[in-house]
Amino acid sequence: MLNKGSETAAWGEDGFMTPLHRQGGTGTGLRHHRICGPDPQRTRRRTGTGRVSTNVVASTTRGGDLVAPAAGTVLLAQDLGDTAGYTVVIDHGAGVKSIFYCLRSISVKVGDTVKAGDVIAETDRTTIGEVRVGTVPVEPLAIWRGECDALNHY
Repeated sequence: MLNKGSETAAWGEDGFMTPLHRQGGTGTGLRHHRICGPDPQRTRRRTGTGRVSTNVVASTTRGGDLVAPAAGTVLLAQDLGDTAGYTVVIDHGAGVKSIFYCLRSISVKVGDTVKAGDVIAETDRTTIGEVRVGTVPVEPLAIWRGECDALNHY
Protein backbone atom coordinates (compact mmCIF):
# COMPACT_ATOMS: atom_id res chain seq x y z
CA MET A 1 0.00 0.00 0.00
CA LEU A 2 2.87 2.42 0.71
CA ASN A 3 3.98 2.12 -2.92
CA LYS A 4 0.53 3.02 -4.29
CA GLY A 5 -0.80 6.50 -4.81
CA SER A 6 -1.02 9.58 -6.97
CA GLU A 7 2.03 11.25 -8.50
CA THR A 8 0.39 14.69 -8.22
CA ALA A 9 1.18 16.60 -5.03
CA ALA A 10 -2.30 17.19 -3.55
CA TRP A 11 -0.86 19.40 -0.80
CA GLY A 12 0.45 21.91 -3.36
CA GLU A 13 -2.38 24.41 -3.02
CA ASP A 14 -3.20 24.45 0.71
CA GLY A 15 -0.08 22.87 2.23
CA PHE A 16 -0.05 20.89 5.47
CA MET A 17 -1.49 21.58 8.91
CA THR A 18 -1.24 19.87 12.27
CA PRO A 19 -3.93 17.15 12.34
CA LEU A 20 -4.48 17.57 16.07
CA HIS A 21 -4.84 21.37 16.08
CA ARG A 22 -8.26 21.10 17.73
CA GLN A 23 -6.67 18.96 20.44
CA GLY A 24 -4.69 21.77 22.03
CA GLY A 25 -2.33 23.34 19.53
CA THR A 26 0.74 22.20 17.69
CA GLY A 27 2.83 21.36 20.73
CA THR A 28 0.57 20.24 23.56
CA GLY A 29 0.75 16.55 24.27
CA LEU A 30 2.86 15.75 21.20
CA ARG A 31 6.09 13.86 21.51
CA HIS A 32 8.37 12.62 18.78
CA HIS A 33 9.08 8.91 18.98
CA ARG A 34 11.36 6.61 16.99
CA ILE A 35 10.82 2.87 16.97
CA CYS A 36 13.40 0.53 15.53
CA GLY A 37 12.88 -3.20 15.47
CA PRO A 38 13.28 -5.95 16.00
CA ASP A 39 13.83 -5.41 19.70
CA PRO A 40 16.58 -7.38 21.48
CA GLN A 41 14.11 -9.93 22.92
CA ARG A 42 12.69 -10.68 19.48
CA THR A 43 16.16 -10.82 17.94
CA ARG A 44 17.12 -13.65 20.32
CA ARG A 45 13.92 -15.49 19.38
CA ARG A 46 14.39 -14.62 15.66
CA THR A 47 10.98 -12.93 15.45
CA GLY A 48 9.94 -9.37 14.67
CA THR A 49 9.59 -7.36 11.51
CA GLY A 50 12.62 -5.10 11.60
CA ARG A 51 10.18 -2.20 11.03
CA VAL A 52 11.48 1.31 11.51
CA SER A 53 9.04 4.09 12.30
CA THR A 54 9.37 7.76 13.14
CA ASN A 55 6.10 8.97 14.56
CA VAL A 56 4.26 11.27 16.91
CA VAL A 57 2.53 9.86 19.98
CA ALA A 58 -0.08 12.34 21.18
CA SER A 59 -2.07 12.39 24.40
CA THR A 60 -5.49 13.18 22.99
CA THR A 61 -9.04 13.62 24.20
CA ARG A 62 -11.27 10.62 23.72
CA GLY A 63 -13.80 11.55 21.05
CA GLY A 64 -11.81 14.57 19.81
CA ASP A 65 -11.50 15.44 16.14
CA LEU A 66 -8.60 14.22 14.02
CA VAL A 67 -8.39 16.25 10.82
CA ALA A 68 -6.68 15.59 7.52
CA PRO A 69 -3.28 17.31 7.60
CA ALA A 70 -3.47 18.02 3.84
CA ALA A 71 -5.55 17.23 0.79
CA GLY A 72 -5.47 13.66 -0.43
CA THR A 73 -7.25 10.38 -0.98
CA VAL A 74 -8.01 7.80 1.72
CA LEU A 75 -6.15 4.56 0.95
CA LEU A 76 -7.07 2.67 4.14
CA ALA A 77 -9.78 3.18 6.75
CA GLN A 78 -10.38 0.14 8.93
CA ASP A 79 -9.83 -1.56 12.26
CA LEU A 80 -6.52 -3.42 12.01
CA GLY A 81 -7.04 -4.93 15.44
CA ASP A 82 -4.26 -5.68 17.91
CA THR A 83 -2.35 -2.56 18.99
CA ALA A 84 -2.98 -0.55 15.78
CA GLY A 85 -6.76 -0.42 16.20
CA TYR A 86 -8.70 1.87 13.88
CA THR A 87 -6.26 3.15 11.26
CA VAL A 88 -6.43 5.73 8.46
CA VAL A 89 -3.91 6.18 5.63
CA ILE A 90 -4.14 9.29 3.44
CA ASP A 91 -2.25 9.55 0.15
CA HIS A 92 -1.21 13.19 -0.32
CA GLY A 93 0.41 12.47 -3.68
CA ALA A 94 4.03 12.37 -4.85
CA GLY A 95 4.67 9.44 -2.49
CA VAL A 96 3.71 11.31 0.72
CA LYS A 97 1.28 9.56 3.07
CA SER A 98 -0.03 10.34 6.57
CA ILE A 99 -0.89 7.33 8.74
CA PHE A 100 -2.90 7.45 11.96
CA TYR A 101 -3.32 4.58 14.45
CA CYS A 102 -5.18 3.94 17.70
CA LEU A 103 -8.29 5.90 16.73
CA ARG A 104 -11.65 5.61 18.47
CA SER A 105 -13.66 5.69 15.23
CA ILE A 106 -13.26 6.58 11.55
CA SER A 107 -15.34 9.16 9.61
CA VAL A 108 -14.00 8.39 6.11
CA LYS A 109 -13.87 5.39 3.81
CA VAL A 110 -11.42 4.12 1.20
CA GLY A 111 -11.50 6.28 -1.91
CA ASP A 112 -12.78 9.44 -0.19
CA THR A 113 -11.11 12.70 -1.20
CA VAL A 114 -10.28 14.93 1.76
CA LYS A 115 -9.07 18.51 2.15
CA ALA A 116 -6.81 19.90 4.85
CA GLY A 117 -8.93 20.35 7.99
CA ASP A 118 -11.63 17.80 7.12
CA VAL A 119 -12.53 15.60 10.10
CA ILE A 120 -11.37 12.05 9.32
CA ALA A 121 -11.68 10.29 12.68
CA GLU A 122 -12.27 10.53 16.43
CA THR A 123 -9.25 10.25 18.67
CA ASP A 124 -8.90 7.99 21.66
CA ARG A 125 -6.72 8.68 24.70
CA THR A 126 -3.56 8.23 22.64
CA THR A 127 -3.22 8.83 18.92
CA ILE A 128 -0.18 7.82 16.86
CA GLY A 129 0.59 9.55 13.58
CA GLU A 130 3.36 9.19 11.07
CA VAL A 131 4.35 10.43 7.63
CA ARG A 132 6.08 8.34 5.00
CA VAL A 133 7.62 9.32 1.70
CA GLY A 134 7.36 6.11 -0.26
CA THR A 135 8.19 3.50 2.36
CA VAL A 136 10.60 5.76 4.28
CA PRO A 137 9.36 7.17 7.60
CA VAL A 138 10.11 10.88 8.05
CA GLU A 139 9.71 13.27 10.98
CA PRO A 140 5.99 14.18 10.84
CA LEU A 141 5.84 17.36 12.93
CA ALA A 142 8.06 19.33 10.55
CA ILE A 143 5.86 18.36 7.60
CA TRP A 144 2.55 18.97 9.39
CA ARG A 145 3.80 22.35 10.64
CA GLY A 146 4.95 23.40 7.16
CA GLU A 147 8.61 23.45 8.24
CA CYS A 148 9.84 20.90 5.69
CA ASP A 149 11.73 22.79 2.97
CA ALA A 150 12.00 19.68 0.78
CA LEU A 151 8.23 19.59 0.24
CA ASN A 152 8.08 23.35 -0.37
CA HIS A 153 10.37 22.93 -3.38
CA TYR A 154 8.65 19.89 -4.87
